[in-house]
Formats: sequence, C-alpha cells, structure tokens
Amino acid sequence: MQKKKKQTKIKFNLFKKIKTYFEKKSNTIFDMFETHMNLSYSAIKLFDLMNNQLCDGKVEESIIKNIISLERKDDEVVNEINYEIYKGRLLPYTSEDWFNLAQDIDDLTDFTELAARLINTSKLTIPNPMKQNLRGMSKEMLNTVKHLSDAVVFMKHDLTKARDMALKIDGHREKVREFEFILLTQLFKMKINAVEIMRLKDLITVIAKIADKAESISDRVAAMAVKYSF
Repeated sequence: MQKKKKQTKIKFNLFKKIKTYFEKKSNTIFDMFETHMNLSYSAIKLFDLMNNQLCDGKVEESIIKNIISLERKDDEVVNEINYEIYKGRLLPYTSEDWFNLAQDIDDLTDFTELAARLINTSKLTIPNPMKQNLRGMSKEMLNTVKHLSDAVVFMKHDLTKARDMALKIDGHREKVREFEFILLTQLFKMKINAVEIMRLKDLITVIAKIADKAESISDRVAAMAVKYSF
C-alpha cells in the first residue's frame, strides 16, 4: 500500500514538473492572447462609438479605417499564436482549446469589421424614438465584450477570476436581448419605407450577434478554466 502511494506521489510530482515547464514556455503565447483580445475589444469599442455617432447623425470616416486597421493587426497576431501553438508552446492536451479560442476571438473581430463596413455603406438614419434604446443596446454589447476581455486576460493569472468574469456576461447578454425586442417592436410600428426597416433591423441584429458571439466565447473560457483548475 505504501509502495503504491509512493509511486502515485512520484507520478504526481513528475506531472507537476512537466506542467511547470510548459507554463514557463507558454507565457509568450498568453501575452499574445492578451494582445489578441485587446485588439478585438478595441475594434468593438470603436463600433460602439460608431453606433453612438450614428444616433447623433454623423459617423466619422476615421472610425471605419481604424476598425479595419485593428482587424488586420489582429490577423497578424492570430497567425503568430497559431505558429507558437504549432511549435509546442502549450501542454499537448490544451493546444486544441487555445487554437479554437484564438479562432473564435478572430471571428468576433472579423464580424465587427464586416458590420462596420455594412453600416457605413447603408448610410442609416436612426429615428428619434429608437436612439436611446439603440445606445443602451450598444453599451450592453460592449459590456459583454469587456467581461470577455477580462476573462481571457485572467486565464494567465487566475482561473477562478477568469471563470467568474466569463459567467458575468450572461446578464449583459440578457439586457442586449431585451433592448433587441424593444427596438424591433418600435421599428415595426413606424411608418417608414420597407428598405429603411430592413436596414435598421440589420443594425439591431448585428449588435445582438456580436453579444451572442461574446457569450459563446465566454462559455468556452469558463469551460477551459474549469478544465485547467488543478
């Protein structure tokens, strides 16, 4: 019995040494993930600003250019992350999780860039009764991504906090959903032409989808935090 316990202890200590070795190697890739998430969050902050300017009646052209620039920088970071994963910077059983997380965050940035381009081209005018709720919806969308950003950053330092931050997103996503239904109800009661209705509906849907994507990524982060908390 004592021999068995000793063998188990030796195996556990060996595993801890292997884990420590990979953790030292993975610091670079965690820093890259922080940059990756910060670029995505910065793009979405600009998208929120764009929505607010849309309510004010004029969107600065520089906002679109900056969102596009952030998306391109983010693509470069994703390529670097993928290369680091390929080189074996992470524990083997974690590589797929981190690869999928990198792709998810990249999709979030790509979708934000596409949304900004589409809204810019459509030259929308926001009806006065919808402005306050649209601002509120965009703010809650940004809050979902802010908590996601915090959760991803905490994955390097504190898995419990990472999980807690990820779980906070649900409340903000619910608020986005509430604003979505209020705005759609307002929209369909308005006497405006069908093309304007479709364009405004697309804007509301895009904001909701960004929040949905952030919530979906947060579920992955929470699951990873539970999986690695040993």
